[in-house]
Amino acid sequence: MQERTKKVALLIPHHFELYKAIISNLEKLGFSVVFIILTDKTFKYKSFKEQSTNFLRKTVFGDKQYKDKLRVIHHSEELEHQLSETDIEFDYGLVIRPDYFTISSLEKLKKKCVLFCGYQWDGFKRYPKIIDYITLFDRFFAFDENDYHKHKDFYKNIFPITNFYIDYLPRNPVNNGQVFFLGSYIPERMDQVIKVSDFFNEKGIPSSINVVFHKSKIPEELTQASINLIKKPLSYLEMLDRVSKCGCMLEFHNKEIHEGLSFRVFEALYFKKKLITNNVSVKDYDFFHPNNFFIWNENNTGDIENFLREEYVDMDEHVLRKYSFTNWISIIFNIKPYQAIQNY
Repeated sequence: MQERTKKVALLIPHHFELYKAIISNLEKLGFSVVFIILTDKTFKYKSFKEQSTNFLRKTVFGDKQYKDKLRVIHHSEELEHQLSETDIEFDYGLVIRPDYFTISSLEKLKKKCVLFCGYQWDGFKRYPKIIDYITLFDRFFAFDENDYHKHKDFYKNIFPITNFYIDYLPRNPVNNGQVFFLGSYIPERMDQVIKVSDFFNEKGIPSSINVVFHKSKIPEELTQASINLIKKPLSYLEMLDRVSKCGCMLEFHNKEIHEGLSFRVFEALYFKKKLITNNVSVKDYDFFHPNNFFIWNENNTGDIENFLREEYVDMDEHVLRKYSFTNWISIIFNIKPYQAIQNY
């Protein structure tokens, strides 16, 4: 007898349309995503009252969190409305960034799920309220090992996990020799981005350094830097297409927020690209090889040229599969057999 298709309820940030790739990967694995709520979309006030209240609270009372509170209310209302419109029972519920909802609204979803799972792909230090949500889930996952170690003795349902790479996409052996970077404008890291991009330009190293910048007035340091300013970000799949053709990827990690590994690390693994990163945690993983990963610390910029000349060292396929979405979702949903991630 053919096994029944497992139904998934997915609550996930819009996040440059990464959700589309995740849904496609779930469907390739035989799951059916029958319920989806997207968060972190462009915020819209529901009324003039909401807008004026936010302005008042921000300017008079210094409450800069009021819009975030409204966002949570809006998402929760949408979730509860959608749940009231369906009588579907879900095999699995997966909530990424649960703190975008109220606990009470998530409790209503949990009642409709056989297994209810949560994943925080950001640091607890940045969003400490997430701690209040852990006990709500049957299985809750943290991608920052420090968050896991800090809370594992208090919450028996918390588990460590990394991010992942989408593994249903073809891997074409293309290498245009460029160093590729795409990121949003974050003032705190622009000195680093400019320093590295100027180095590439000075040494004649082919690069495509792209910063998403929405404002009309461009800071002087950006007008003189060797970077491309773009107003509209690429979708996640468009970005992966660029990644699949480059020779090396570039990322900048903010250790003050978390020490987890970004998606860039796993995209580099899957597409067999070198990666220049300032996240020292990458050296602690079983896939690390100095030919493939360069840990940049502002004092070793001159060593990048030698790194780019070194031959890429292919990763053991058994290790590579450990960080695939296929293995990741098996861990999340506790579908055995799977490869445990044991770095922690």
